Amino acid sequence: MFKNPRVATAAGLALALASTRFDHFGAIPDASLAVFLLGGMLLGGAGAFAALFALAFATDLAAVEVDAWRAYCMTPAYWGLLPTYAMLWLGGAWLARRPEPLAPVRLLALGAALFSVAFMVSNLSWWAFSHRFDLPFFEFWPAVARYFPPYVLAGVFYLGAVALLAKAVPHRRLLARAQGG
Repeated sequence: MFKNPRVATAAGLALALASTRFDHFGAIPDASLAVFLLGGMLLGGAGAFAALFALAFATDLAAVEVDAWRAYCMTPAYWGLLPTYAMLWLGGAWLARRPEPLAPVRLLALGAALFSVAFMVSNLSWWAFSHRFDLPFFEFWPAVARYFPPYVLAGVFYLGAVALLAKAVPHRRLLARAQGG
């Protein structure tokens, strides 16, 4: 089964998503942002996106079962993650069509930019649709701004690790195989 590079890539991304999103291994940062960007680059397609999003949702539901306080995030605002992750996926798909998509400077710069926009989209969704805040936007935004650096840096950390790994692995052939080419 894992002899197929596309299946192995999907399994690796799924494992990274589930194991870091659930906080299963302690203080390891959430890899979700990087997973969706890399998924768009390496897997592409609506079916793969839907499968990873379903896994993220299932992992969040499992987290709520284990720690009930996590239900705080399960509001209508949760669905703001769909456009957030879709934007990352499309950014990865765009990157896949460029020469040397795993070139560190391009990968990290695009990742940081997309993760910044993702922060804005997800937090704006949270403010607008969670019904947890009676704050005007100009008071809400400074309250969440402190989460911006770790949010972006966690994703950049994972992309940096992938970029380093790509230097050690003949990734042109790997990319073509993972994408079904």
